[in-house]
Amino acid sequence: MNFIEAEGQWIGESSGDPSGNVILDIDADGNALKCTATLLNDSEIPSTTSDFTIPNIFEERFKSPIIICALYPDQGRTLSHHEVEKFNPEVSFASTANIHLSRVDHNEIEFSWDTEIKTSGSGKLYRSQPPKVSIIEIHEQLSWSRFRTELLTNTFRDFIFRGQTSPHPLQTSFHRTTRSRLNEFLNQDIVEIHRTVAARTNMYFDIHIPDQLGALMNLAQHHGYPTPLLDWSYSPFVAAWFAFSEAKRKEMNDGFVRIFCFDAKKYKKDVRQYQTLTNAPMHFSLLETFSIENDRSIPQQGLFSLTNVRGIESFIHKIEERQGTRYCYAFDVAISDTDTALNDLAMMGITRSTMFPGLESSLLDLRQRNF
Repeated sequence: MNFIEAEGQWIGESSGDPSGNVILDIDADGNALKCTATLLNDSEIPSTTSDFTIPNIFEERFKSPIIICALYPDQGRTLSHHEVEKFNPEVSFASTANIHLSRVDHNEIEFSWDTEIKTSGSGKLYRSQPPKVSIIEIHEQLSWSRFRTELLTNTFRDFIFRGQTSPHPLQTSFHRTTRSRLNEFLNQDIVEIHRTVAARTNMYFDIHIPDQLGALMNLAQHHGYPTPLLDWSYSPFVAAWFAFSEAKRKEMNDGFVRIFCFDAKKYKKDVRQYQTLTNAPMHFSLLETFSIENDRSIPQQGLFSLTNVRGIESFIHKIEERQGTRYCYAFDVAISDTDTALNDLAMMGITRSTMFPGLESSLLDLRQRNF
């Protein structure tokens, strides 16, 4: 087992001075690994983050000095040492640390660290990886007619929905890739996306404003670029269309499509929401942004979740255990009802051409009707 197989997200806890939660995101880059490590402190001392590279290492152990930066997770930004001294004059803050990583197996890394100001800590990290099949609780398996009747009783906007053709786990398109380091996504990918979009539209996005950054990411995702967003809809019927429309294309005759239902109103009341991806605690946040240059968002009654977590469902489950409540569950609706469901949805005005305005979608609607 070598470090070159360690790409992904690792989470754990560090004991010591200070103690706290640790997040380690690793991307493979040729025969090296690019790493971002964050220690979210339990104390009043600022949290820390560091970017470093494991160069061409094929052994199970790594030791190196690294430069560390102070950060305030609530603000989502790093601080200079001058700012640390200004805001925390009684706090000594290290500028470098020695980090030791030891690979135990495919899913576990042991670590320790020490600094020039004689603080130290250690702990274990575990690979954050979603299961192959969703672990979200199934509320009910039911027919389309029962689903349609039951969901009509919901209060609009209290719940949000997501439709999928199969029970694969909730995961963003970014985290379904081999990449994990969101700071690189923001500093490189977003700049390139912004340049491309600005050249093809009349809109300028200020990527330093969270709402506009979210709008840019949402636009990119709706045109196929992987992002740390997950699309949801306030309408269970829009979600159902996304599930059934793909099911019909695959000509599946048995089994179920899955429609996730999330108690957004209660979740936003109970759980702090963040608008930042980096320099922040692990989070799953529900956000709405402007539909700038995005004619798909409004008819889809869409919003999105923003997250820096690879294993979303396990993360939500831990929050549910802590809060003693259920936020997310799923309906499995009979796939044999696909034709009836798509007909009913078309009567509601929910078709490909309304979800994805344009000539191509209109012709695909005709193709689905005639072939």
